[in-house]
Amino acid sequence: MSKMTAETVRVELLLTDARGVYIPRDFGKMFEGDSKIVNSKGEADKKLTELVNGLVDQEPYGDDSEGYWEDWTQVLDHVYLKGENGDLWSLHQDGDLRAINQNDLDKLDDDESEKFWEMFSC
Repeated sequence: MSKMTAETVRVELLLTDARGVYIPRDFGKMFEGDSKIVNSKGEADKKLTELVNGLVDQEPYGDDSEGYWEDWTQVLDHVYLKGENGDLWSLHQDGDLRAINQNDLDKLDDDESEKFWEMFSC
């Protein structure tokens, strides 16, 4: 088995930054009611699913926008996607929204992990 390196970590683009403030809403639409929404243990989580579903009807502007952004922060911090093979994918937004294979990340040693995040943030 070959060593996992920063270059071999699987990363999937979910939504581009061209969607701007609507990334949370559009993520909600993509995964509304989807069984892929799980917690960090890979288990279905009703509260997280409801949080994702709730993004669909919220607005990024106006009096209620604070809740939209608070919910989005919770999604980024706590929601994982479960792949068909059982791998967990964490969410990362730095402009674009990406899913990062958490199983791959967990296999990196400290040097490769640092290299990945340096490479990823460019």
